Amino acid sequence: MTTDEKQFFDKAFIELITISKWHFQQAKELALEMLEMRNEVVNESKPKEFTEKVVKFDLRKTLLANCFNEKLVDEWLLIRKNKKATNTETAFKSFMTEVYKTKLAYDEVLKICIENSWKGFKAEWLNNNNQNPQSNGRAIEKNR
Repeated sequence: MTTDEKQFFDKAFIELITISKWHFQQAKELALEMLEMRNEVVNESKPKEFTEKVVKFDLRKTLLANCFNEKLVDEWLLIRKNKKATNTETAFKSFMTEVYKTKLAYDEVLKICIENSWKGFKAEWLNNNNQNPQSNGRAIEKNR
């Protein structure tokens, strides 16, 4: 093979490699674009409710926002924790409904709950407590 032929083949080989590298880079970029487009389609097809963060209810903050005494709230929540009561919005609404029935000050009701180690509250329990003053609320029901 002559020198000219050798140079011709070397140039052709280098051009071929260059073209191959360019095609490889183009193919790689195209594959990445397609992957990104696929991910966008998959992400858009997910239901919105699964991607939104669920806000956890905070009983302590809610009680404090409703003008309960902080010390009493902390003591009552400790009782609820020890009795394994869940601090849900439903529990709060039920508690407030019963507090409204008594027409007593909020802190007074909370203090009664703490004194009797009640994890919840029913307005009728006050009537039962007042009818039997010797019981001091303990004989009515231990696990309230």
